[in-house]
Amino acid sequence: MLSLLRIKSFILIDALELELEPGLNVLTGETGAGKSNIVQALGLVLGQRPRGNVVRGGASEAEVEALFDLNGCEVTRRALAEAGLDAETDEVVIRRVVNESGRTRAYLNGRLSTTKQLASVAKILADVTSQHESVRLVDAAEHLDYLDRYARLTELRRELESRVESLLELDARLVELSASAHASAEREGFFRYQLEGIDKLAPAPGELDALELERSRLKHATRLAEITAGAAALLEGDDGDGDHERNEDGPAHDGRANAGVCDQLGRATAELEHAAALDPTLCPFADELAVLWTRAQELGRGLARYAERVEADPARLDEVQDRMYKLERLTKQHGTTLDDVILARERIARDLDELARGDSRLPSLVLARAEKLAACTALALDLSAKRSQAATALGAAIAAGLAALGMCDARVAVKVTRRSVGEGESKESLSVDGARLTRHGIDRVEIFFSPNPGIEPRSLREVASGGELSRVLLALKGVLSDRASERLAGIQVLDEIDAGVGGATADCIGRAVLHSSRHRQILCVTHLANIAVYADAHFVVHKEQHEGTTTSHAAPVTREGRVAELARMLTGSSSSGSTQRTARDLLSLARRAQVAA
Repeated sequence: MLSLLRIKSFILIDALELELEPGLNVLTGETGAGKSNIVQALGLVLGQRPRGNVVRGGASEAEVEALFDLNGCEVTRRALAEAGLDAETDEVVIRRVVNESGRTRAYLNGRLSTTKQLASVAKILADVTSQHESVRLVDAAEHLDYLDRYARLTELRRELESRVESLLELDARLVELSASAHASAEREGFFRYQLEGIDKLAPAPGELDALELERSRLKHATRLAEITAGAAALLEGDDGDGDHERNEDGPAHDGRANAGVCDQLGRATAELEHAAALDPTLCPFADELAVLWTRAQELGRGLARYAERVEADPARLDEVQDRMYKLERLTKQHGTTLDDVILARERIARDLDELARGDSRLPSLVLARAEKLAACTALALDLSAKRSQAATALGAAIAAGLAALGMCDARVAVKVTRRSVGEGESKESLSVDGARLTRHGIDRVEIFFSPNPGIEPRSLREVASGGELSRVLLALKGVLSDRASERLAGIQVLDEIDAGVGGATADCIGRAVLHSSRHRQILCVTHLANIAVYADAHFVVHKEQHEGTTTSHAAPVTREGRVAELARMLTGSSSSGSTQRTARDLLSLARRAQVAA
């Protein structure tokens, strides 16, 4: 149950704390006093979006906090465990903070929570029934869920949903494979054409760079030969051998007019070695010069060999350029580099293998589909039979609830019909026994209603007034509450569902709400004294103005304070002696009803 609700800086509320009791809690007050603010704040911690700017003027953020007691509520514990909370906890604290820009933060037991997780927990902890939901009641799409909850078919429906989802996924795969098989010959031909195009050229990683280098060398072969031969001649001299003799007393002299760099380095080396013999400090210089001389000789010979090898080869140049063109065209087909072409080959090979394996999987998948469809058919037919069986009982139970609400002549029929194949806009194309199969089964469910004798029940949209819709919804919620297999931890919020009723009908609604409150905690927002009088805890909301600022407050009332509030609700004035006597009489009758309940 909801033990405590704290609200801070929320619309008209500065700071408010409500300690709720088990059973029936009633919230009353003048129109505009701020009752809706409290309900809206509770909705915030239950995952609803803030409507407009809810932060009180002068504050930076609004905050709402709710404490739920889970003692003795195993069904709720299990559901919360599935939502990721500690199943052993006895309490759940939900806190929601809204800043001025409308952004929110949510906390579950002190830990940050997503809005999705908060909404899933909120469905377990609270059931909000409002005038808006009465309007939604005319939408027949909601009625299937009501019947399944009444008949306790939720688990069976979840199993069917899972199986149908699996079947639909398999159907999608079969459609894909069938389309693939239908076009397999064409696709295989195309893939093989691509594969042969790549394999014919057999590109190697980095090959384009190597070909570009070779092409440049072939295009400029003559110039390269001239340059390298000239460089070799400069190094080696006219005869190109670079060999020199040295005598023991001084540098060698070969008498050539055009000595090369190597000749000059050789003579310099010989002379420096001779000088080093006279002065050993010159030895390092002589050694280093000797290395330079040796390296120059090697360079000269290398350049000479290069010059001899390089030659113009027009045929090879054409061959290189042709292969480069083909490789570049292949690259554009499959990416931007040769590496992309190589990866494309691997992918195409896999696609060919997938085509071959896809054909072999079809028979097994068709068999698996038949088995899944058979399982879905059995579940859907079983679910449909159970719904049809429970529909009569649900109609009778709602009618009995309406009788307790002062509508003794009302008749209710819950009709279960099969969905026709092709009905709706869904892409699902499954059918069972001539009916369309969806994730929820093969049935359409609609609640039909007749408020007066002699009139056949018809669609709620056609015949029910606002006040009648409120009572049908209240009767339905009472039936569902009675059918709950375990005591629920959450609170049921009844937000002004008494619209359009009064007098004896209001008293009937009050007794019905009292009865429901013995199964679960209820917070009822009402303007009718005939309902408020049955409260186990009565809170009055009022406004105060101070220095131009309006603030909404709420406080519990007992004894004379409660009599005064009930008197105000009866006639608009709490000072009349006769009205207060009437209020006391109502309280006496209510106490006897509470004891009996």
